[in-house]
Amino acid sequence: MSIAAFGYRALQANLKAGNGLQKLPMIKQIKVVFGKETCKLLGPISSFYVNELPRIYDNNRDIKFVTEYGEQCKVEIQGTETVELGISDCKTTTQIYNKLIEASGKL
Repeated sequence: MSIAAFGYRALQANLKAGNGLQKLPMIKQIKVVFGKETCKLLGPISSFYVNELPRIYDNNRDIKFVTEYGEQCKVEIQGTETVELGISDCKTTTQIYNKLIEASGKL
């Protein structure tokens, strides 16, 4: 396995681009569950985890992030209640992010 790292300037530029730039005060926790290797969402959820969560955190330092491993891939957000994002049809990180924004309106 190889691990790549961003240079400081590249990381700072990456945090200021794309999704995750808005404040989400209604979300208290985001939980990402990685499923088994046969889960078709493993690619999109991994990209969401690596690319979008750092951007979300950079703009929402009070959100707690939880990572778990389970049978199926899923993302849950928690505010006054817990909402599981319906990501079974998501093929991209943008689709998962849009589901997160949509679900945050239900908190």
